[in-house]
Amino acid sequence: MAGEDQMIEYAASEIQYVCSAHFLPSCFEVNIRSQITGQKCKRRLKEDTVPSQFDYGHEAKKPRLSRENRLERRIHEEVGIL
Repeated sequence: MAGEDQMIEYAASEIQYVCSAHFLPSCFEVNIRSQITGQKCKRRLKEDTVPSQFDYGHEAKKPRLSRENRLERRIHEEVGIL
């Protein structure tokens, strides 16, 4: 797992998608139309914005069980093995 002081190599391409949770509210352009009408719209990042919010403290999600493993686990739970 990468720590806060570690850099991860990243090759950018022309179009990128990054979760908005990695940016501060000040990183987004102000959309006047959205503010006036109250309609939600696609937020756009300011031109030179860099992701700066990372949560290294959480554990990764457990991988989903395959269908076979889910069925096997359900059978064991019904029998009382687990």
